[in-house]
Order: sequence, then C-alpha cells, then structure tokens
Amino acid sequence: MIIVYLDTSDYARLYRTDAEESIRRIYDFLIGLVEERKICIPISYLTLFELLQDYSPEYLSDRRLRAKCLSKLSRSYGVPFLSDLLEGDRSVIVGGWAPKEVDKEFSVKILVAQIRERIVREAPLPRAVRRRLGNSSQFRRVIKENPEHLFMKKGDLNGLPVPDTFIEGQYLRRYLLGEIGSEVADRELKKIITDPVSFFEFWFEWYNRPNPLTTILQKPAATMKAQLDLARDRLAELEREAAKMRVTRKELKSAIQRVRTLERETGIPSMLKNYDVPPVPEVSSIMDDQRLEQCLISLPTEIRPYAKIYLLGLLRGRSFQNSDLGDLIHATYLPVCDLWRGDRTFSNLLMANRAPHHDRIVGSLAELPARISRLLDGSFTMQV
Repeated sequence: MIIVYLDTSDYARLYRTDAEESIRRIYDFLIGLVEERKICIPISYLTLFELLQDYSPEYLSDRRLRAKCLSKLSRSYGVPFLSDLLEGDRSVIVGGWAPKEVDKEFSVKILVAQIRERIVREAPLPRAVRRRLGNSSQFRRVIKENPEHLFMKKGDLNGLPVPDTFIEGQYLRRYLLGEIGSEVADRELKKIITDPVSFFEFWFEWYNRPNPLTTILQKPAATMKAQLDLARDRLAELEREAAKMRVTRKELKSAIQRVRTLERETGIPSMLKNYDVPPVPEVSSIMDDQRLEQCLISLPTEIRPYAKIYLLGLLRGRSFQNSDLGDLIHATYLPVCDLWRGDRTFSNLLMANRAPHHDRIVGSLAELPARISRLLDGSFTMQV
C-alpha cells in the first residue's frame, strides 16, 4: 500500500459537508482507494489533536464530523508517536499514533479484573456465587457456566468508556469463553479505543480533558523562538558590518583581478600578494553561529535537517509561531511515507533546499490524486 500523510489543513477541508465540489471529488477518490486498500492514510498524535481541538458546546457536532472524517480516511491507522519514531519505530499500524507506553492500558486482563471486582461488589447474587466470582482462578469457569453473570458498564476500563462496538462485538465474552486469546482481544480493544470517533468521545466528551498540544509544544517552542531571536540579532550585526564596506564583494573582487592583471602585464609586484576577497556574511552562515547551533543540537537528530532549513527561512521572514514547531514535527514523518503533505511555506522551503525525501512532498491537495495515480502506475484516476 502507498502511505499518504495529509496535512491538518487537508482534513479541515475534506471533512466539511459544504465543501466545494473539487474537494468532495478528492475526498471520494481517497476514500475509494482506502477501501480498496490501495493506499493508507495514517494519522499522527499531532494531527488528531490539531484537528479536534478544544471546543464550546455549539461546536460539538462539528468536532464529531472532524473525528468521523479522520476515522474514515485513516481506518484507525497511525504513524508512530514522536518519541517512538525517534527510537527507531517506523511501523504504520492500527492505533500506532498513540504512545507505546499506553499499550498496557489496552489490556483485556485489566478489564476482566475490574469487571470482576465490580460484579462481586454490585451484582445481586448469592454469597457462594459471589465468593467464586471473587476468585480470579474461578471467575472464567463461573462465567462459562453462567454467562448471564457477565455484564459490562461504560466506564469499566480504568474509568475509560469502553466503546459500544467492543461491547457489541462480545470480545470480552468470547475471551472468557476461550474463543479468542488475550492478544486478539487486546488488539481489538486498542483498535476501537484509538479510532478517532471513540477517542473523541472519551477524551473530550467523557473526561472533558483539555487539548494537550498547548502544554506539550509550549516549552520547546519558546526555546526555539529565543534562539531565533538571537540569530536575528546576529544577522543584523553581520549585515551592519558588511554595510561598512565601501564596495561590494563583487566590486572588490573585480578590482583585485584588474590589479593582478596589471601585475602580470608589467611585471611590477603589487601589495596584493596572497591577498583574497574577504567573505561577506550570508544568512546561511548564521546557522553555524554557536547560539543557534545549540538550538539545533537540542533537537533530535531526525528533526535537525528540517529545522535548519525552516529556521533559515524564518530568519528573513515572519516572526516565529508556536505552530512552527508542529510543522517541524510533521516533517519527521517524511521518511515513513510515500507521499507527504505539509504547511505550504515549509513545504516550499524543504523542496527548494532539497531536504531529505523532498521528492515525496506534494505541493497542494489538488495535486495529490495525480501523484497517487502515478505511484499506482496510472491505473487509478480521479473522475472529473
């Protein structure tokens, strides 16, 4: 399958029911290829929270539409969480966007233990039966003999709302009856919980938790902004030094060449022996400045090439924004994908500077169907 990574702005256009016709055609084209398993459109932790965002009650239906769009396009597939990616994980799997460290939360054994405790505590059963249910070694046997004793509640998994689809699929009952193993049950549980629709339900609606991106990105973004400000000061200083030169570098080089020509023609030695044109600082040299270099060193190795290119562009451009760090993180998924969509300004910088895997960058959403079709040997084209 072709791995296609979409920018958050793409989802923000594709999910809308009132989207223009050209966008609806792109959406239908992508959905068709996803259903035929020709392409995979994984989401990232960053994409999920950038799109869902915090919201006030009047925007609840809008956020549900966003989650539904993510779910249909991704089919719950995800690229690795950033820390897992930086540790060498390149897999694109169901629920992959969630940090590996939370995998232990998606455990049917934990779910069984918590349900067993609740049933023993709440179920109107004879004491002898409750005693047997309270024994973990006998719990499965009792349920096999009396399956009516097993009932689930919405918040049975560490307080998380177990999705209706997991309950309706009877995965827990099938596990207790020995029809499926814990590995299969865990995988199904993770798949259902990390589906964007289910995740939106328990993160925002059930727990009313805030969007974590603000906290996660705030400190590193502040560090990068401070280093960028120092680099801008250094650039201004070098430009002032360059302005003190009464001639341009080109003019100075031309003058030196004329004197050396005269020296050869007349045989008269000049004072320019071993003299060369002094270098005039360029913007790129700022990246070797110790203060900004420290900013790059503090970043993971995989991010540095993209960060250097982006910061070079920002030195001459607009002021640094917290979202810029998010753009850098999105770029770290370039090596994982066959086609990649990102922020337009950043994408142009990456392509112009021939960043690693720059040939995978798709300049606009409108270009995406044609690029996909080329990778599929032209066998799939979008209907117009």
